[in-house]
Amino acid sequence: MNKTKLYNVEFINEFEGGIIEKIALTSEAEWIFSFINTYKDICDVEILIEDIDNALNGRNIKNTDISTNDEIVFLSKDGIEFWDEEGKKMIAVYPLMDFKERLLIWRNFLKTPPFHEKKINKLELIWLTIKSKFC
Repeated sequence: MNKTKLYNVEFINEFEGGIIEKIALTSEAEWIFSFINTYKDICDVEILIEDIDNALNGRNIKNTDISTNDEIVFLSKDGIEFWDEEGKKMIAVYPLMDFKERLLIWRNFLKTPPFHEKKINKLELIWLTIKSKFC
């Protein structure tokens, strides 16, 4: 396992069963990473960044429903809207620029080897960990 820390968030490449899992461990102050952490596909992250840019620039948003299995979430020109379990009451709005900044950090982490869900042997992981500390 190798770690990077930024914004009180630990970015971890966890090695289990020969497969890498990219994880963002967060403090309560950075709870938004718990949601961002569900986006593991770089293409999905890129599409979301494009939609945020559209929202920030007053253009049409292609996909306003960015919900996960656990949370009902919408992207609007006002921010990232979190709703209750029934989708009837908004419980929080996260600012778009702050969300985009954190999403870019997450995207950059996803683009850094070793890649999410990549099969890797333990020796490769040790080498990547050592290399990342000196580069």
